[in-house]
Amino acid sequence: MSSLAFSHLENADLTSAYLRKAILRGAYLNGANFKDAHLDEAKLDLAHLEGVDLSSATGLKQEQVNAAKGSADTKLPLGLCLPKNWTAVGPNTPNACPATK
Repeated sequence: MSSLAFSHLENADLTSAYLRKAILRGAYLNGANFKDAHLDEAKLDLAHLEGVDLSSATGLKQEQVNAAKGSADTKLPLGLCLPKNWTAVGPNTPNACPATK
């Protein structure tokens, strides 16, 4: 298990990176390329994913997304939604998580 906690990885090329169980807690990942990256069980608590394109990343779960920080322009894989507490995410934001009752 690799720890990259609180690392500055802005604009890093993580294409096809195998990040299974990697600890990315609090890491600054803005602008990083996650094309085809493997994020199974990666710890993303408080990781900065603002504006990151994760649409082709594999293994990403909603719980991981919810624990991270992001924004309305973060792109997620199909089936995942943008948490309401992310920057500029509101009820009319495309792909925003549905309101809980």
